[in-house]
Amino acid sequence: MGLLDGLKQQAETLKQEQESGPTSPLQKLQAMQPGLQEALHYLSDLANALNITKPAVYRSYYVDTANRLEQLAQCEYMVREKRRTVNHKDYLEEVVFGFRCVGTRNLTIEKTSAASVSRLREYLWTYNFRFEYRESTGERGVLERGTFTVIADVPATATLAGDWDTGKITLTLKNVERPGDTVYTYDVVEINVALLEELAALLLGKPNRLRDLGSHQQ
Repeated sequence: MGLLDGLKQQAETLKQEQESGPTSPLQKLQAMQPGLQEALHYLSDLANALNITKPAVYRSYYVDTANRLEQLAQCEYMVREKRRTVNHKDYLEEVVFGFRCVGTRNLTIEKTSAASVSRLREYLWTYNFRFEYRESTGERGVLERGTFTVIADVPATATLAGDWDTGKITLTLKNVERPGDTVYTYDVVEINVALLEELAALLLGKPNRLRDLGSHQQ
């Protein structure tokens, strides 16, 4: 490839990038605003309505392969936001829809080795499960039994966050359908009422098409 051909190819690539969408971090942040604002308004209205109507929605979570918290009722819905100031102007960067899943029966799990105790403790910390712990040791101080009482109160969130680097918006579901995170990625134009309706259906345990929406999930 000649020098001129190389320059022409580079120029064409830059032209396509400029035409395809915003390139600077600020431009990307600005492009995210309509979708994040739509999400903020929709999810705020949803939280307010749910706190009044209090529909019966229940979750169960496996804590390990043999034990799970069951019949935890969703409650105390809330929305919070995170903003970033750039050039003396505030931009919406993150919208979090949160709730608690609360039950009447805590879960008791016994472990008989230091390794299994360590694994379960790390698992519970990682997924924000509240627990109490006590242990019994032998004469030489060797662990004989570790007893966890996992509290039937699990926090859950659905977070829409803009990424300055990619210009995409991610949806992270934490402790919603299962312990831990499920992450979806969307172009800014894909955050609309139709998608938020499917998210609301998922949050309420109803049939939904959330997994099928968005070009990055195909």
